[in-house]
Amino acid sequence: MNKFKAAFLRFMSGRYGNDSLNNLIFGLSIVIYLVNAFFIRNYFVGLFSQLLLLVVLFRMFSRNWYKRQAENNKYMVLTRPIRLRVSCLVKQFKDKDRRYFLCPNCQQIVRVPKGRGKIEIDCPKCHHSFERKT
Repeated sequence: MNKFKAAFLRFMSGRYGNDSLNNLIFGLSIVIYLVNAFFIRNYFVGLFSQLLLLVVLFRMFSRNWYKRQAENNKYMVLTRPIRLRVSCLVKQFKDKDRRYFLCPNCQQIVRVPKGRGKIEIDCPKCHHSFERKT
């Protein structure tokens, strides 16, 4: 087992590996495959799912780090507002004593106590003040 692991590590050295964009493409491929298997049953949809898996493998085994990193950075920049909103909602769901808001100026998550009515909130990062109802 150790020989196999060492050989695999030698093979993967200098390769890009996995990242957030790969996880998204892989997840989409699995969802499309399952929907096709149980509901649609179309040859071309299945082929598209397999092509997405090939894209994941290509990106994972690629030696061109700079291009793969640039692709992932574009994806991260495009999805940042969505990830911030989801993060804020998850924190709000877990914490029943506080409310979480995004600063309209710098998008920093600001935590305030719940049940205080309408208050003025000062962002600790950019010192922008805004009113919200808690």
